[in-house]
Amino acid sequence: MTASGFDSQVAYAIESPFGTFVNPTRAIEHVKFGLKSTRTDAPSKGVKAGRRGRVRMLRGKEVVAGPISHELSAANIAQLGVQIMGAVNTTGAGPYQHVLTPGPLVERGVSVQGGVPDLSGTIRPLNFVGCQVASGTITVKGGSEEPVMLDLDWVGTHMQNTADGDVVAALVAAVYSSTWAPFTGLMAVLTLNSVEYEFDEFTFKFDNGLRTGDYKARSAKAGQAKVSKEMGIRTHTATIKSDFYDLTVLNRAFAGTEVAFSLALTNGTHSFTIAGNVHTQVESIAVEGTDIPGQAMVLEFLSGTSDAAGITITVVNSDPTP
Repeated sequence: MTASGFDSQVAYAIESPFGTFVNPTRAIEHVKFGLKSTRTDAPSKGVKAGRRGRVRMLRGKEVVAGPISHELSAANIAQLGVQIMGAVNTTGAGPYQHVLTPGPLVERGVSVQGGVPDLSGTIRPLNFVGCQVASGTITVKGGSEEPVMLDLDWVGTHMQNTADGDVVAALVAAVYSSTWAPFTGLMAVLTLNSVEYEFDEFTFKFDNGLRTGDYKARSAKAGQAKVSKEMGIRTHTATIKSDFYDLTVLNRAFAGTEVAFSLALTNGTHSFTIAGNVHTQVESIAVEGTDIPGQAMVLEFLSGTSDAAGITITVVNSDPTP
């Protein structure tokens, strides 16, 4: 074993009930594990005669938050997709189709285990409970062999530790999907108004509108945040950078016309598709020197009909359950 990140791991499990740690059963290849537990201890302002230094620290709140990044693959990703969107409908018999739509996120907790090697090479389990996805980003570099990136911003309620009297769950054996295969920018096809649109960069951002950092005066777990309830309107936006082709997108933005959108990532029988209805925001084109003029647009997913008509994510893979 080494003392480097080579031996680190990340695994997930759905909790039932919320806030009760479940040994993770699904490990996913990761690029970054940044979920952390920190304490907001504060110094006492008390003064003692003849003393010039601090006399004590007051125990503060526990803050669990941080990013976890993965290369995006269809395999094993629908479970995280449910945390992003809220509702799922699974059909098929291999390949399976998981249709993710906006749905309730309250009380949907995840146990996250990060395996971190210490200097001796021993892998130490960092077990987080009551975790939820607050926001995130999917990034595609069009026409590139670079993998599509999924960056998720997590919040949680607690990290198991013996100082708080927890029985710290042991490290699970990391078992990875045999069908894991990240998408790349070469596998992406984007359409606007049912017409293919060639692009250089695509960035999808979402915010689940959760009320995070909710601490209450209570008899149990007073220093831990409560479940993050839904509070604000969810937002889903996409930024697209491309060459300047013609005035179609600009005129659409000026007219306020909404159109159908689709970004499809396909790798064999596996696929990941973001589809919906979008409103376009764009500025007029500027020219800088001899460069080929480019165009950037921001798309807002929305619908007066239903949330699902505004945005739906469809994952096709070999997993019978999300």
